[in-house]
Amino acid sequence: MLCLAPVFPRRVRGAALLAAAATLLAACNRTPDAPLQVLWPVPAFDLTDQTGESVSNTQLEGRVWATDFFFTACPAICPLLTRAMGQVRDAVADELAAGDAALVGFSLQPENDTPEVLAAYGASHGATPGQWYLLTGERQAIWKISEHGFKLGVDAIDNPANPISHNGKISLVDRRGQVRGIYEGLDPESVQHLIRDMKRLLDDPSL
Repeated sequence: MLCLAPVFPRRVRGAALLAAAATLLAACNRTPDAPLQVLWPVPAFDLTDQTGESVSNTQLEGRVWATDFFFTACPAICPLLTRAMGQVRDAVADELAAGDAALVGFSLQPENDTPEVLAAYGASHGATPGQWYLLTGERQAIWKISEHGFKLGVDAIDNPANPISHNGKISLVDRRGQVRGIYEGLDPESVQHLIRDMKRLLDDPSL
């Protein structure tokens, strides 16, 4: 895992950032064989996937999942981030099919990313419904999930071609709904580290 501090938008910098960064840096100091640290619990959410079905955090309990934040019209990092999620999909394909693992993508531009748009995007990237969830809902709710739930900043910017500033992190969540690592989805080494840690959680339910 790349040991990078969580990125918050300007309006929520301060004590929350320092606390989250300290927790993450502590996790980075573990030895390769040590249990993965619990960083924080995932936030509660109830959103809509690419099939139009409701998906909540409680429905994912009992599964190990990797999650990112993206939007389908993103011309910059999102295609690379989706490709990294595809690498994770390929690495845990059997566990996805068995219902032991999942991938989750939260759209940061839900007013554009309707279930129909997400379904088309998912089909073009091999996102099988029920295994790789692409979620939409209210923008304010999803941005709050990113900023406060996963400690990942997001900002609106004055750029019609790319109106949302966000990062390329992928978070790893255990069966109990706890974040166990944050990885750089644009860095191949970090993605491989994510895959190794995800398999550790899948192989050993006690972690």
